[in-house]
Amino acid sequence: MNSPRVVLIIINYNGKNHLAQCLDSLFAQTYKNFEVVVADNHSSDGSVAFVQKHYPQVEVMAHNKNLGYGKAINLAVKARISQKEFQYFGILNNDIKLDPQWLEKLVAYSQKNPQAGILSGKILLYHWPKYVNSTGVNINYFGYGWDRDFFCEDKLCQRQSGPVLAVTGSATLIKRGVFEAAGFYDHDYFLYYE
Repeated sequence: MNSPRVVLIIINYNGKNHLAQCLDSLFAQTYKNFEVVVADNHSSDGSVAFVQKHYPQVEVMAHNKNLGYGKAINLAVKARISQKEFQYFGILNNDIKLDPQWLEKLVAYSQKNPQAGILSGKILLYHWPKYVNSTGVNINYFGYGWDRDFFCEDKLCQRQSGPVLAVTGSATLIKRGVFEAAGFYDHDYFLYYE
């Protein structure tokens, strides 16, 4: 399989207690052609020093104020998009633990399905991992988004891979061409729906 380069961007705000688990799950990935950036939104809990001390291979973008989710992503993506070796951008919350094959499976799926520009896997609830958090996002008649299959038991949720209206932002892989064609996250939304 061709091994395109990926930059994985973790958006962090006072998430020091979560960062070790998140970063350890990244460095345990079976897919190895990536680098990691922590975009820190002016944390006051020592997050930046923690990452710099324990994960020196991670680049930290330390902002001087809380820019919000979308704007922090945009700055990190814009810093890398001109570097043509990066074909994918992973956008990650700080409080996740990825399956070791998460990145390998998403890149492989993307290469087999070139029409898929934004990808995510099944997301399980952090404290109750036998239940699903999301298998994609739907929108109701009033324009509100909701997570498909929320709180369904994982072993009973047998969704096939395929198109969805949207994906949750907690663990997303986006082709560089999507940013080039559609633009960046809408940072008028400080958090959620961006």
